[in-house]
Amino acid sequence: MQTPKNQAISDVKTKLEEIIQKVAIKNEDNITPLKPLIRLSVKYDTELQMSNGIKLGYQYENGVANPGEMFKFSKFNLQCRRKRTDGVWLVDSTEFNEVDDWATNVEDVVEKYFENSERSTKLKVLSVKLMTQAVSRFVDHSDYDSLRVASESQVKKTVKMLEEKNADCNDIDTILDIIKQDRTRDEDKEVIELANEFEKERIPVTLVDAD
Repeated sequence: MQTPKNQAISDVKTKLEEIIQKVAIKNEDNITPLKPLIRLSVKYDTELQMSNGIKLGYQYENGVANPGEMFKFSKFNLQCRRKRTDGVWLVDSTEFNEVDDWATNVEDVVEKYFENSERSTKLKVLSVKLMTQAVSRFVDHSDYDSLRVASESQVKKTVKMLEEKNADCNDIDTILDIIKQDRTRDEDKEVIELANEFEKERIPVTLVDAD
């Protein structure tokens, strides 16, 4: 298994060689092509991924004009991350390194993911505890409908509470926060209710003799 540093170096080299190859293709018709000037911005999550940019650059001194100045390293923090157009946050590939050292079950992994306050506050309707319960059921019982059932159940409860509060569209975010607080207080009750819903979804299969 590669170390974070070796993995980072491998990724950087792959990108750099891709750039050099593109430049070479563009200069195919040039009898005396000049070495390209390349600047590559490299963002890292932890110091474990850092490497010597000058030393790395001089591995390419025969192919580029500025081997000692190719790389600009900068710390990559959560605020710099961008979500995809569908609104889902991308997961840092190093976030769950050495998961076996701290996780005893899948619940630990889900809970760790949502420990980040920015992620947890974006959950207006879904409960971390209930989604953890659904993921656990999916893993332990191969219940492929568990996430759907858990999501639909929580959406229905939230819609019902919005209707009961006669919520104004302009105040929807504030009211959702209030509803989330109310539901958090009754979370243990919802855990039991969701377990019952999982059982209801299990449709028994009846075998019919063809004869």
